[in-house]
Amino acid sequence: MKLTALISLFAAASSVLAGTYTIPEDLPDGTYLFTLDADGNQITTLLNATNTDTATERERAYNWPAGTYTACPGGDGLKFSDFFDHAWNMFFNECYDSEVNLRYYTGALFSSYGTSKAYMCAWTPNICRPAEWAAAIDWMRNTCPGLSSNGFMETAFLQIPAWNKRYGYARNTASIC
Repeated sequence: MKLTALISLFAAASSVLAGTYTIPEDLPDGTYLFTLDADGNQITTLLNATNTDTATERERAYNWPAGTYTACPGGDGLKFSDFFDHAWNMFFNECYDSEVNLRYYTGALFSSYGTSKAYMCAWTPNICRPAEWAAAIDWMRNTCPGLSSNGFMETAFLQIPAWNKRYGYARNTASIC
């Protein structure tokens, strides 16, 4: 395949998510998948509304491909407890299921609880893996420690260009992909 064809294919895949998803203000807490239909209309699928139990297995190390980076976009912070006591676990548990069932996601997979959103953007079919999620959170928290006082935390994301995906956490009404 020619280099120009590969670049065009990557650009087309990348544009699928860029700025395409609108998160409704009144979206109830839960885990969702946003995708697009053939006409480019957003489809919202509720995957898991209330599972906030702590996952039992939390791997913390992962080898990231070259070019992976983290960013701290700033803006409104989110409540530490909303993220770590609820959204983190909801998202982790969805990833944990995918380890067993090898479910691939394309679109925006996210868990929303209170002020926070935990998410993965997949520009091509990707598995959400618990080890990746936990390691991504560790990297982001070490890189973006702002607003770590008064029970709030800074928003962040980990971009993984080689895998066409991003992990992150943000304010529940923030744009994510």
